[in-house]
Amino acid sequence: MDQSLIFWPMIAHVVLIMIVYLELGRRRYLAGKAGQIRYSDYRVVGAKAEPESCGKAARNIVNNFELPMLFHIVAMALFLTNLASLPQLVLAWLFVVSRYLHSLVHLTGNNVKHRATWFFLGFFVLAAMWVLFALSLSADTL
Repeated sequence: MDQSLIFWPMIAHVVLIMIVYLELGRRRYLAGKAGQIRYSDYRVVGAKAEPESCGKAARNIVNNFELPMLFHIVAMALFLTNLASLPQLVLAWLFVVSRYLHSLVHLTGNNVKHRATWFFLGFFVLAAMWVLFALSLSADTL
């Protein structure tokens, strides 16, 4: 398998992060226009009391820099060790799809039960990627 294919799910996740940043900017702009926040509140850390819509988008960005970092690490490790395989590629895409769906739920109705479903799907897919990587690595070194 072409090892560089593992980069496409990584790129897709970066695109998601960019989309959420743009959405956060849009929401903050609209909240400012509506007088719900003052733009000057963002000079240092953030608005003292953001509208919920802005807070959800900001929190979603944080979420996309937590568990997904382990995804990017394992994907790079797979590439560097030449162990990226079709099963790993499928798992990588499943993880990224779970992140898109998690973000979609988070940024819309924010049903915590549905959001948790997508989070845990991604969590277990990522765990499988790491286990498969460890097994492949140990089989490759024995």
